[in-house]
Amino acid sequence: MIETRDSFLPVSVPTGPLSTRLERARLDILHLRLEEADDLWRAVDSALRISGETLQVARVGIWFLTADQAALYRARLHEPGRTAPSDEAVLPLAHWPRYREAVVSRRVVAAHDARTDATTAELRADYLERVGITSMLDAPLFLTGEVHGIVCHEHIGPARTWSQREIDFATSVADMLSALLEQAMRLSAERRLRGVEADEARAARLGLAARTAAGIAHDVNTVLQAISANAVTAGSATVDERRAEAIASILEDCQRSARILGQLRDLDAPRAVLGDAIAIADVVEGLRPTLEALVGPERQLALHVGERAFVDATRTDVERIVLNLVSNARDAVKAGTITVVVDARDGHAHLAVEDEGPGVPANEAAHVFEPYFSTKDDDRGGLGLFIVQVIAERSGGAVDVENRPGGGARFVVSWPVRT
Repeated sequence: MIETRDSFLPVSVPTGPLSTRLERARLDILHLRLEEADDLWRAVDSALRISGETLQVARVGIWFLTADQAALYRARLHEPGRTAPSDEAVLPLAHWPRYREAVVSRRVVAAHDARTDATTAELRADYLERVGITSMLDAPLFLTGEVHGIVCHEHIGPARTWSQREIDFATSVADMLSALLEQAMRLSAERRLRGVEADEARAARLGLAARTAAGIAHDVNTVLQAISANAVTAGSATVDERRAEAIASILEDCQRSARILGQLRDLDAPRAVLGDAIAIADVVEGLRPTLEALVGPERQLALHVGERAFVDATRTDVERIVLNLVSNARDAVKAGTITVVVDARDGHAHLAVEDEGPGVPANEAAHVFEPYFSTKDDDRGGLGLFIVQVIAERSGGAVDVENRPGGGARFVVSWPVRT
């Protein structure tokens, strides 16, 4: 998971000129990469080892400030050969105001003799002598532009003088570790985001399934109304021919309901956006008996079917659109004519359903396709027009509504003609 150049990682005290060793170590640390946030500490351990061996110090650690900047706590330590548990890993900065000021002010602390240096001398009894540290080289860590901690190099033995090259190297190591920490934070945030997005996607799929099921139930209910009307006709008809027509319509509507219900099986399966080439005119003509039963005896149905233009859609989808639009028109008028027009022009096939009702107020036209929206105060609305819009768009079409000059509403669904 961590991309390293293992052939460059020192396994013993590096040799050669100081400038060569420092540059080689910088490149080794620079090539550390994180694929996941969990890779952070392995990368940090590698960087601390490279830095410690390059500067030839006894210990090097990464320390973080507490939120109130009252203490430092050690998150990681590189100390070759140590087998016993590490010493106390929390430093209460309130006891050492000068050192705290140096840390929080973003300064590099280069204490050649940490026991006498004005910045670090106050650590002598509580920390330096207990561990045996004689020289310290601390460089600040930054996260999102703020000091977040330090990288602390600790020398044991005779006091040493840190060269400017060594100070610059320690600073660059801290900067590269800061970059690794920020990369880990970003990767962690991205992982959480992916989790949230996955949860939202699951919720969206469940919502889609619920809306689809409700829409199918709505459409089946519309067909059942036609079946019920034809059943009444079949039961009361005194002419055998009329009874036979009603029964035939019932059988067709039962098959139509079966096709609609069959879509429930597709809720979790990928669905093709486009269907087979189908002529809107053929679908509308085939629905004539059902539509006549659906509008009832109080209203008249007028069908004007023109050119047989083919579009990329499924028969079931077109049937659902027609049934929903006619059902919506029926609910808009208590009496009058519902007109269905099919024509083709400008490279598109058009299906229009017109009613003689009150029309759609201009300020509500943008909302008529929303689920359960209604222009009537005493009506909770339904899913019919919402379903029309969803089905039309997924088959490459579009739907619009306008008021007729003489009164009433006109809904038009358009599809590109298949060439």
